[in-house]
Amino acid sequence: MKSSDREVIFDYIFSIAETVKREGAALVEILDYPEDSEEVSRKVTALETEADSVFHDIALFYQNGNLARDPEAITLLDVARGVEGCSDAIDQLAMDFYRYNVTEITDEIYSLLMNIMRASNKLIELMFSIKKMDKLDPPIKYVMELDAFKVEAEKIYNENMRNLFTLEKDAIEIIRWKSIYESFRATFASYENVADVSAKMVFFAN
Repeated sequence: MKSSDREVIFDYIFSIAETVKREGAALVEILDYPEDSEEVSRKVTALETEADSVFHDIALFYQNGNLARDPEAITLLDVARGVEGCSDAIDQLAMDFYRYNVTEITDEIYSLLMNIMRASNKLIELMFSIKKMDKLDPPIKYVMELDAFKVEAEKIYNENMRNLFTLEKDAIEIIRWKSIYESFRATFASYENVADVSAKMVFFAN
């Protein structure tokens, strides 16, 4: 793959990653305005549409540049697809806050929302690290740091689900929070997926 093509692809990836960060920031508004989940969801969906459009541009760039048979380009496309998957997951989470009429923000939800913001920042750091491939600041460090968010989220998910099915007696509340916790879990799984495909990119480069 030509270095000029690589630069263009990374520009696209950074654009999606920045949009993921903006989605996270929009979602966090739910902390201050839990009653406005519909408006928050609209903001996040608008940003997800932007990210989706950029990924379509990447696909067109690959088609026009005949990059479909280049191994490095294909691995990099998987990274881009993974980053766009984070955008999709945040969008679904935002919609679930609206769908299930969540009006209460617990300490656990606050912690999870903050971790989405932290993971989004780490995602951008990982993309920069992959681009420069500096042996003094190896990408694998950022891969592991991004993956750690899923590990932490899984612990919180297991604890919250057990508490929900142990302590909650209202069936509607069980349905509501089970769906929200599962949506959070899926969101952090999308970051884990980026970590996994990024690791492949790092090994490819070596």
